[in-house]
Amino acid sequence: MVAPTPAVTADWFAGRMSTLRKASGVTPDQLAGALDRSASGVRQFESSTRLANKRYIRVALEQLGQHHLIEPYTRVVESAKAKPLWWKDIIPKVKKSQRPSELHALELLVNYEASATALHVYAPHCVPDLLQTTAYTDALCALSEPLLASLHHDLQQGRQAILRQDDSPRLHVLLGQSVLHRTIGSPKVMREQLAAMTEWESLPHVTIRVLPTAADAGASVESNFSLMDMAPDLDDDPGAVFVKTPADWIHFRDAAKIAGFRSRWELLETRALDAETSASLIGEAALALSEHQANH
Repeated sequence: MVAPTPAVTADWFAGRMSTLRKASGVTPDQLAGALDRSASGVRQFESSTRLANKRYIRVALEQLGQHHLIEPYTRVVESAKAKPLWWKDIIPKVKKSQRPSELHALELLVNYEASATALHVYAPHCVPDLLQTTAYTDALCALSEPLLASLHHDLQQGRQAILRQDDSPRLHVLLGQSVLHRTIGSPKVMREQLAAMTEWESLPHVTIRVLPTAADAGASVESNFSLMDMAPDLDDDPGAVFVKTPADWIHFRDAAKIAGFRSRWELLETRALDAETSASLIGEAALALSEHQANH
């Protein structure tokens, strides 16, 4: 089972404790009294700025009448503390007050990807990050000049490596058909990219399905999104959604918003070609590029 990172665990625990406290009618002041803390200290845990310790978990859940949650919640938090963070030496350390929003968003993205048990990626306009070759990524960066481009590049290999580990998340991609025929960089770059997707799809936990252009007229105006499922150990966690923009990633944790994205994903799935037909289309697109190069 994928262990969530400290950042993801703190966010989950904050939401759960806030929900449980409000449901029980206990105020931050009352809970603070039991913990020998200030009410502001309680609010820190409920705003996910700190990862709770064992004593806080035990005392707080006892006060809320949730004794049965002490052991599983403690286990989740302790697992998170022990999880290795491969990006620790790549993402620059910047004081919270000085950290640009795009850096914070990128760090959240890699945290949630590393904590997910399943990723559902809708990519109507280009190959998604997790499947891109280095040359394709560089060509995209040359076209759009995104913020933190060099950091994105440095993180790419580590982000993709989660798909090759023992506890890899399942990756389900819905790819706009136009992506197969939109030349990014050069025909050679595109041919290598299409070949790489065929290789990725050979992994048992990776599925790529093509969404025919006629089946998704909204693709021309609708953005991409990545819908992520977290481990069941994160009790009542709604998951997370990230949307990539030219500036940075926007993320959502609100249950109602995420439910909306799930509904959208389910609708798109009904319109997508099956995996076998999709693989044939990807292969045909790669062959067409090979023939084009041979003729020129």
